[in-house]
Amino acid sequence: MSLQSILEEIQGTLSTIAPALSVILIILSGMLYAFAQMQPAEVRGKYTTYAISMFIGGVIIAAITVAAPMIAQKSQGILVP
Repeated sequence: MSLQSILEEIQGTLSTIAPALSVILIILSGMLYAFAQMQPAEVRGKYTTYAISMFIGGVIIAAITVAAPMIAQKSQGILVP
C-alpha cells in the first residue's frame, strides 16, 4: 500500500464519520444547555460551559469537513514532485 492510498482511505473514513459526529455534538450541546437551565446557579455555569464547548466542537468539525476536500486538492500539487 502506498502512502497516498492510506491517506485516501483515512480521508474517506473521516468524511463519512465527521458530519454525523458534528450533528450529534450540536444536538447534545442543545440538550445539555437546556438541562443546565434547570439546575441551581452553582452548577449551571459548569454545564453551560460544557454545552458551549460541545457546540463549538461541532461547528469546527463541520468546518473542517467542508474544507478538507479543498485542502486535499491544493496539497496534492505539493506532494507530487
